[in-house]
Amino acid sequence: CIKAVVNDLSECLKTHFAAEEQFMEGRGYQDIDAHIAEHRLFAHAIETLRMNRHDSHLEAAKELIVMLGNWVLRHILVEDRKYTEGVCMREVNSTGA
Repeated sequence: CIKAVVNDLSECLKTHFAAEEQFMEGRGYQDIDAHIAEHRLFAHAIETLRMNRHDSHLEAAKELIVMLGNWVLRHILVEDRKYTEGVCMREVNSTGA
C-alpha cells in the first residue's frame, strides 16, 4: 500500500534530516538555515501527500515518484553537494593536506 510507503518515508526523512542537520551544524555550514528550510518544505510536501486522499494508489505512487525525482535532482545533487564540498574543502585546508 502506498500509504505505508509514504509513512515509512516520512519517518526515515525525520531521522535523516536530523542527522544531516546535526552534521552541518557541527561543521559550521554557513547556509544551514536555508538548507533546513528546504528539508522542512520537502517534509511538509510528503506529509501533505500522506494526508491527501487519492483516487487510486497509482495516482499517489506517480506523485511520490515525481516528488522524489525532483528532490534527488534539485536537492541531493545540488544543495547537498554544496555543503559536502564546502565541508571537505574546509577540512582539507585546516589539516594542511
